[in-house]
Amino acid sequence: MRTTLITLRTLAMGGLLLAQLGSAAGAMAAPAPAADLRSTALAAFPSSVLADYPPDTPDNDLPVGVAWGYNLYGRLGDGTQTTRLAPVLVNGDSTLGGIEVNSISNGRTHACGLAAGDVYCWGWGVHGELGDGDVQSRTAPVLVAGLLADKQVTAVSVGDQFSCALAEAQAYCWGDNTYGQLGTGPFHKENSILPAWVSGLSGRKVSSIDAGAFHACAVADGKAFCWGHNDSGQIGNGVTGDPEYAVSPVTTTGVLKGRTVTSVSAGWDDTCATADGQAFCWGYNGRGQLGNNSIMPSSVPVSVYPAGVLANATVDSVAAGSAATCAVATKSTIRQVYCWGRNASGELGNGTNTESHVPVLVILPPALAKVSVATVSGEDGTNCLLVTGKVYCWGSNVFGRFGTGNEDGSTVPLAPASSTGVLSDRQMLSLSAHGYTTGVAASLPSYPDVPAAYPFVDDIGWLAGSGITQGYDDGSFKPTANTQRQAMAAFVFRFTNPGVPLPKCAAGTRKYLDVPASNIFCGAVEWLVANGIATVPADQKFRPVVETTRGVMASWIYRAWHPGVADQVCTGVTFSDVPPGSDNCGNIEWLARVGVANGYEDGTFKPTASVHRDAMAAFLHRARDLSTH
Repeated sequence: MRTTLITLRTLAMGGLLLAQLGSAAGAMAAPAPAADLRSTALAAFPSSVLADYPPDTPDNDLPVGVAWGYNLYGRLGDGTQTTRLAPVLVNGDSTLGGIEVNSISNGRTHACGLAAGDVYCWGWGVHGELGDGDVQSRTAPVLVAGLLADKQVTAVSVGDQFSCALAEAQAYCWGDNTYGQLGTGPFHKENSILPAWVSGLSGRKVSSIDAGAFHACAVADGKAFCWGHNDSGQIGNGVTGDPEYAVSPVTTTGVLKGRTVTSVSAGWDDTCATADGQAFCWGYNGRGQLGNNSIMPSSVPVSVYPAGVLANATVDSVAAGSAATCAVATKSTIRQVYCWGRNASGELGNGTNTESHVPVLVILPPALAKVSVATVSGEDGTNCLLVTGKVYCWGSNVFGRFGTGNEDGSTVPLAPASSTGVLSDRQMLSLSAHGYTTGVAASLPSYPDVPAAYPFVDDIGWLAGSGITQGYDDGSFKPTANTQRQAMAAFVFRFTNPGVPLPKCAAGTRKYLDVPASNIFCGAVEWLVANGIATVPADQKFRPVVETTRGVMASWIYRAWHPGVADQVCTGVTFSDVPPGSDNCGNIEWLARVGVANGYEDGTFKPTASVHRDAMAAFLHRARDLSTH
């Protein structure tokens, strides 16, 4: 709930993705292999298309459920009721019984996860909100039964003591029905311990559903519908007062007239939606959470203030919380986060505690200033965003909702300790921050041409999980393909500058005549020269599509770690085919000294051989963990 999701896959030439990379300051996580050569014949790993997660995929390579924060009633699903200041695995195991976890939705007292088309829930269960046909609380996930047993579930959203799901374009809810939040109509006001069909949407194609505190909303056929508690006009039908046990269409005679609704978010006692690139809200407005530059409530949709920071921006999604609202909006091709409403805990993320009744820009860390944001979620004084596979949080950090290992709050986004422990090298896929807990689904990215048993699978997974690459447009990684020099330039740039987009290339200042300013890698190539990583030959040619050699790669990695420092002195004793005085000799020996590369089993390094993409992933992965430069 209170989560907006936009699929982010910004593919550049060669299938590369801009993203964030965290560099560890500790010792190497594991010793380097004895050799760079694969120990298994490549013929055993054909490049034909395989399933994303073939049957023999180890459990620890599947997407997992991870959570942190307040754990009363077992809402973290780790089998305990111990509050966690750092991430733990849901179910205390790598997956929900060996099933890939696609998303998690948190409520105030329980949570649910979507896993391979089924729903699992855990935590407080006395109202039937776990959907397993019982009224017991659970500290570990249980399978939701009943009407969803034979259906393919595509979304799940958790409210306060009730849950909802979307399956085969129809909506289902279960749990507490005190205020009609199950949407089962005025003649079915009782609680339900199993999923119940939201009858008022019959005949419509439901595309999304979101559970608020005591009401829920859905988008069907381009229109918004809500049901449940309506004490503040959060249903949006022009009425305030008694609960709406029947599904009610949100008013379309005002600002939503003629518009197509694309998403809806149900908050505590307010609701927001996006339509035609704009944001609209309705319900309670005591802290300015409707964003219309007032504190007057509204039982019909009002426009979120379109001027100010949202001028000329396209709103992609909006997330209603308890007293603050956030949105993801695209401006000048970059998606950023904007918030409005209460700011007592710094939940607006603009570095202040000043309440705002109009949107303000969230101050992202410098490394993310120009990186497109994917998801924002939050409530109870905390907001979090998902970007480039990592979660950043701000506001209140009581009960460790940031996942940083402490309870220190912040008025600007901070990154959790997501590159260590159970989230080590994993890329987070979804986000839900609500009810003093945060939950994510996280995965070691996989490629159809990189099976689970592939020798460098962990290195390639890290490369993608860190956002240095997402593979090619067809979904493959091509591990045995040789790495072009222009692609290697981009890899080194992103490795050295986590989260920063490739720089633009000015036509009048280019050092290489064969890399035009129109080349997407031009900025990275010129960056190599500006930082002393690559040199300019007499003919001023970079040869961008020529394959990178292992020797050149060694020097580029060394120089990236040691800006402005002279190359290493060569002894000529480390590898039989790298004699004193040969190109890149000292830097190649440095790679061996620090454990990044140990060469081949015959004692050679093959400095003039091309760099395979899998070996490149391994070299960068090991270099990431160097404790000294």
